[in-house]
Amino acid sequence: MNNNSSRIEYIDALRGFAILSVVMGHILFFGRGYQLSSWLYRLIYLYHMPLFFFLSGYVTYQPIKKQSFVDLRKQIKKKILGLMIPTVVIISVAAYIHTNTIERVLFDPMKIGYWFTFVLFQIFILYYFVKFVTDKYLSNTGETGIFLFIILISYILSNFRFYLDISWIKILSFSQVISYTQFFFIGLLAKKYQNKFVKLCTKQALITFLFMVFVILFYLNGDKEFLFYKVTYYILVYCTLFLVFILFYNYQSFFSSYTPIGKGLIYIGQHTLEIYFLHYFFLFKLPELALYFNDCPENCVLMILTTVVLSVIIIVFCLLTMKIINIVKPVSFLLFGPAKKIKK
Repeated sequence: MNNNSSRIEYIDALRGFAILSVVMGHILFFGRGYQLSSWLYRLIYLYHMPLFFFLSGYVTYQPIKKQSFVDLRKQIKKKILGLMIPTVVIISVAAYIHTNTIERVLFDPMKIGYWFTFVLFQIFILYYFVKFVTDKYLSNTGETGIFLFIILISYILSNFRFYLDISWIKILSFSQVISYTQFFFIGLLAKKYQNKFVKLCTKQALITFLFMVFVILFYLNGDKEFLFYKVTYYILVYCTLFLVFILFYNYQSFFSSYTPIGKGLIYIGQHTLEIYFLHYFFLFKLPELALYFNDCPENCVLMILTTVVLSVIIIVFCLLTMKIINIVKPVSFLLFGPAKKIKK
């Protein structure tokens, strides 16, 4: 297996792991009714959405290339067809099924659960315009400087919540845009300096340091009254995000199509959009199970195992539903966007 193939496979496996984590997190929250203090819930929510945005930036970046307005329009059109239209359609379907009003959906920053693709679309548009300007007027170093500036602004503003009650902020889910832009642009820089980045991923001293920081901060941040909670939260998020990426990068052979787990994660990772859109319809409540695990926290292995099994079952139902929907091409186009060409 050549290096390029391996790289694609472990990225797809990472995407599969990310969407599996999303479903697990939603089972813990919606299905079992776990409180935010649950250690597994806290762990999953540290990395799953930042990882998605990071990977989106990582696979999107292209070296500096002069683009025309025609190229810019093509990129935007592609994202409108692939992200925005499916998001609007699935939100409309979900709102109708759950009898949500247009006003409720419009002013809900979480967009009844479908905020991710709505926010990702806006970040893509920001990136395309930034890339258009930097390619045209700035050097390679200048582009890096702009990316770092955007990351810094995103980080600073994400620590302030004074703007959350503004109507247009809610309509655009702009608080999420502000919070997650940094991860997308970190992914862009990681891909831009890929050789240096992946070399760091193999440094044992760095891995040990990140793990130690993660353990200490995960313990301390379990208490939101911790004096430096806000300051250390994003440090903890970045440590968790990079440790997950490092794990998949250093064990590419395990997460390849030559192993059952790798093959499964890769397949799931190639259909993250469909699973994300459909999994909400298969979530169900398990109050008795929730009470049992809350009363017996020592059963952490059983808790993880049952959550993974339930998540896999839901994902299988999502994939089967996707197969059925794909039979009717116009419906598939509206719900999932243009058909993807997956290289095998």
